[in-house]
Amino acid sequence: MILKPIKRISIAVIVILFICLNALTYRHAYLFTHFDTSTIVSPKPKTWTEKVSLLLWGISNPKPACGAMPTGYQNILLPNNNGNIACWYKKVANAKATVILFHGYRGSKRGLLDKAEIFWQQGYSVLLVDFYGSGASSGNSTSIGFFEAEDVKTFVDFLQKETTQTIILFGTSMGAVAVMKAMATYQLEVQGLIVECPFGTMQQTVAARFRNMGVPTFPLVHFLLFWGGVQNGFNPYTHCPIDYAKQIKVPTLLLYGRTDQTVSLEDTQTIFDNLQGKKQLHIFEQTGHENYLRRNKKAWAKLTTYFLQMLAK
Repeated sequence: MILKPIKRISIAVIVILFICLNALTYRHAYLFTHFDTSTIVSPKPKTWTEKVSLLLWGISNPKPACGAMPTGYQNILLPNNNGNIACWYKKVANAKATVILFHGYRGSKRGLLDKAEIFWQQGYSVLLVDFYGSGASSGNSTSIGFFEAEDVKTFVDFLQKETTQTIILFGTSMGAVAVMKAMATYQLEVQGLIVECPFGTMQQTVAARFRNMGVPTFPLVHFLLFWGGVQNGFNPYTHCPIDYAKQIKVPTLLLYGRTDQTVSLEDTQTIFDNLQGKKQLHIFEQTGHENYLRRNKKAWAKLTTYFLQMLAK
């Protein structure tokens, strides 16, 4: 007789916890893929109180800003299904090719200026893109590289109508993932790729971000992936650059930082092994998931310059 009430209470507690967990991860999935109007990104929690607060209320995730356009660039807006995609375009007379640059998560085209200038000084026109939801582009959402692949195709199509120059794609982090998905999905006619630290699978990168925030990954990762997929209209378990690499046949330079806590060396090696065309992998020592120019500017410039020269032969 006593066991039945205890059993009912236990079942009720489990159901309530399940509902609460789904509500929490639904909110986190939304905040992870939708930018808000705040101006400060939530810091990494250090105390248990801060961790509990993060679990309950989620992160502050402001829309990335791009600021004023630098001198020498042209502003271009191209339509997509939900608004406009913005870019800065800087041409070189008799350019060797055009490099299109794509930023990472919580980034904008402004963060690509330093690398674009290196390409430009080497005689390449450059086009720096704000993905949908970032910078001067419309919207406030991101799909972590899934639908951003359509933005990659949009600008490749634009350049192919605009110029007869060959095209090279550069992407960092989420931008690298979007480039790889675009190549796998659309088999774009470009000369080569330079990709930095693409994650191996969507599940892996979500788990890494939980760990970096000091929050347990199981079962939160799977709940977040489920609700993120429902909210954004795609299956995150199929969002796998490891698989996209199998469809990429153009020459590719893959760059990675050995101390990266967001992307694993194992996944990076698997991506490299799966690439089907000519390829090169370089690992920067004492470098994490960051702008590689901060610690490796000379080495980065030398590697990319040599790779671009090889493409021209």
